[in-house]
Amino acid sequence: DLKRFTFTVLPIPPLPQAVFGFPKADSVLDAAFFKANRSIDFRWSSVKDATHYRFKLLDSSGRSIFTADIRADAAQPAISFKDIARLSRGAFSAEVRAQRRLSNGKVFQDGTVTRVHFQIDIPKGRKVSTDETGVLYGK
Repeated sequence: DLKRFTFTVLPIPPLPQAVFGFPKADSVLDAAFFKANRSIDFRWSSVKDATHYRFKLLDSSGRSIFTADIRADAAQPAISFKDIARLSRGAFSAEVRAQRRLSNGKVFQDGTVTRVHFQIDIPKGRKVSTDETGVLYGK
């Protein structure tokens, strides 16, 4: 006599969210910040069981400016964004998602996205005015 058993396979729960250490929510990075720093060092809390973090930097319209995959081997996960020239005044957001990947790189367990909004407030470039050239030297 064959007995039948049923069982249910539940979806794998997402990894917990990371917490941004820098920048804090709604921070304003101003001229004084960029005078002292040549990069923005994004830092967040480590997530148990994560093997990688997927990081994205987005402009105010949600367009991706920069994306990186970071191995989760540091106690304090971070990424240093040095291409400051790609940023202008305005609103930006950064997001990070913890991931647990198999040895072949396939995502086994995904995390929930953590997003932080911040502002960049640097003086606008001034328009340089010059006098007319006048008489050129050596004419």
